[in-house]
Amino acid sequence: MKNLKSFFLQQPSNKGQSFMEMTVILGILFLLVMGVAEFGYLLNQYITLVDGTREGARFGSSGKIDPYIRTTLPHTQNTAFPEAIDCIIEGSHGYCPPGTISNGALEPIVLNPATDDIVITFYRVANGQIEATFGPWHRYNSGRTARVTTADVQRSIGSSTLNSGVLVVEIFYSHGQLTKFPIFTSVIPDPIDVHTYTIMPLPLAKPTPVGQ
Repeated sequence: MKNLKSFFLQQPSNKGQSFMEMTVILGILFLLVMGVAEFGYLLNQYITLVDGTREGARFGSSGKIDPYIRTTLPHTQNTAFPEAIDCIIEGSHGYCPPGTISNGALEPIVLNPATDDIVITFYRVANGQIEATFGPWHRYNSGRTARVTTADVQRSIGSSTLNSGVLVVEIFYSHGQLTKFPIFTSVIPDPIDVHTYTIMPLPLAKPTPVGQ
């Protein structure tokens, strides 16, 4: 009888302990779910931004737009070249003909002119060495500086001795956190600075004899 009485007297304490344990576990699970959602959203945005640079660089290297730097004495930089690349990237939000509906390769991301930018630089390469740089061209002039350096481009060329050109498309994006959860914003910057780039061969930029 005493053992039975003692058992019932201890029940409130056990229930309280179980409640606290459940609260802690649920709190941890909540943080994990929020973290997965936040990271998944950032990863999705990052993949879209990478695709944006790739699509723009691929179009720029296709030969549909002439960068006007084929000769050893280059012409004045033609802004139609980077503007056409920007149209592919931003669609109706960029340098596209009036009436363009497509949001471009960045859809559904829309860049903020105050914080984001598209930076385009192209190079002329002779005998495997960079001999001229054109740009960088900035879409928004939001204070961003090109991060892909001449040394980076030279390393991408490797030991090649061919005459060619290289196109670099960079996107800078300020990614705002999805949940704005205080625990995350206190340790992780909000917005998060995201930078993506693509380096692509640009045959039209290769040096050729003057007048050709």
